[in-house]
Amino acid sequence: MQERLDRGLANYEWKNLFPSAEIKVLDVSTSDHLPLVLNLNSQVYVPKGRRFKFENVWIKEVECLNLVKESWHNNGPGGILSKIEYCCLKLEEWGGGKVKEWRVKIKNCREQLRRFRSRRDQYGVQNYNEAREEFLKLLERQEIYWKQRAK
Repeated sequence: MQERLDRGLANYEWKNLFPSAEIKVLDVSTSDHLPLVLNLNSQVYVPKGRRFKFENVWIKEVECLNLVKESWHNNGPGGILSKIEYCCLKLEEWGGGKVKEWRVKIKNCREQLRRFRSRRDQYGVQNYNEAREEFLKLLERQEIYWKQRAK
């Protein structure tokens, strides 16, 4: 004799409150009882493909804040999920190549530092200081980037 003991119950009022609710039986238990999963909204947003990851180093970029403001306000009257999705898309487009860009800039700064290191004229000292300042900013960004990866 077999009986099904694992089930969910709902009355008419509850079904009206959650019309798209569904219950699934999972087949992962070693027990004679199976776990149930209740999904109250079966039409929940499910990200497609690779998940968006915000890079902490983007906060150092002025363009990032402007991009977030612009994408948030220019996305029309859509819901919050729509706005977040659009903002993520714009941030990925903008920030996707930033790491490679920073590597090239670091290489260029090192080259400039080597070139102007031995110069003692005003032009050489000024260029050396500017390159050094840019180099330190880029190294700070690189540190933030790798700190996030280390977690």
